[in-house]
Amino acid sequence: MQKILLRQKYRISLFVLLSLIVGLIDISFALIIQLFINSIENSKLLIFQISVLLFILFVMLNYFMTYWQIKFQSEIQKRIHIDIKRRLINFCMFADFEYFQETSIGEKINYFEYYMDVYEQYYLNNILELIANIFVLIIGISYLLSVSVVITIVIFVLGIISLIIPIILGKIINTMVDENAELNSKFLSTIKEIMTGMEVIRGYRAEERFITEFNGNLESLEKNTQILSVTNGKLNHAVCKIKLEK
Repeated sequence: MQKILLRQKYRISLFVLLSLIVGLIDISFALIIQLFINSIENSKLLIFQISVLLFILFVMLNYFMTYWQIKFQSEIQKRIHIDIKRRLINFCMFADFEYFQETSIGEKINYFEYYMDVYEQYYLNNILELIANIFVLIIGISYLLSVSVVITIVIFVLGIISLIIPIILGKIINTMVDENAELNSKFLSTIKEIMTGMEVIRGYRAEERFITEFNGNLESLEKNTQILSVTNGKLNHAVCKIKLEK
């Protein structure tokens, strides 16, 4: 994975730079609001007009820079997807044939679809979100230190807790994800068997047996997916509550 990320080092560097700029723009919003409030309290028309102009500039810059940040993020994701899937197909083409036969067609297809989705959801997106938010955190802490050391320490501690809890709770999700991947492989293999062996199935009038097998695998997959979704939702809710308390 490290080699794949290094291949995109220039795009990731630009993404880091854009994240820094977006972070500075986001933090500036607090300063603009403070200037706006002060202008009203002190009845200063010129400062009020400046704060309004700064707010308009903030909206325009925030939209423009966030757009490019999202664009670069999607470009990085696209190229990483292409790189990984090319590596997978090369592995399938040149792997030892006996080893290749140890897994079913469904399991092989699963690596191109389900595992990629899981990898992106639980790994790649988290890395990019961390890069995108780290500068806002650093700048925000610096600003809070100038306001109140005590408040900064409290928020920092809560932030650490909100980072540690997902790591701990993520171990629960990992087991369920692996189980879901296995069930998904069985489901894809059943579909493959039905589609490729339709002539034999109908010749031996084995439709009911394969339908029963299909329904069993489908129900097991969807039941486990539902449990995974509910568990992930509960854990995310717990983490969000901590973030809101901050």
